[in-house]
Amino acid sequence: LISREKKMAVFNGFENLNADISATAVGVGVFDGVHWGHRAIFKRVTSIAIENGYDSLALTFDKHPIEILAPEKAPLYINRIDQRIDYILDTGIENVLVANFNHNLSSIQPRQFVEDILVRKLKARNVVVGANFRFGHNRSGDIRYLKQIAPIYGFSVEIVSSVIIHGAPVSSTRIR
Repeated sequence: LISREKKMAVFNGFENLNADISATAVGVGVFDGVHWGHRAIFKRVTSIAIENGYDSLALTFDKHPIEILAPEKAPLYINRIDQRIDYILDTGIENVLVANFNHNLSSIQPRQFVEDILVRKLKARNVVVGANFRFGHNRSGDIRYLKQIAPIYGFSVEIVSSVIIHGAPVSSTRIR
């Protein structure tokens, strides 16, 4: 645990997540670049957390999934992980969890990701994601599935629409 200041914490891996964290509003993504689209997700996460008395948390990954799954196609990073963490915390998010993206994590099925990570480890009560969010093995989990399964596990899902600038969605790919 690396504390920056009161109510702000960075956790390196799920095993180091603070046991004091209770119900959370969670934003999930690689968040490379922490661009306007990502900031819209963080703004919604912090609003939900304040409205409901939850902890705000961003779940990000130490590596872009493509870096592990198809290294020859791996994109260049916009920001180093330490820069990403600083930029995320600067948006008002209280907690950043940096998960080690590896083959084990990439093989988790969508339901297992929801049960083990979102519900059990992160104690998610609300999950906020971008419009193109995919998760789980082979990106087999999508927004429709997440919204369908959420009530079973007692959390809600919010989708943040893409931020459009100069007629096109802001994305890390476009920034690169």
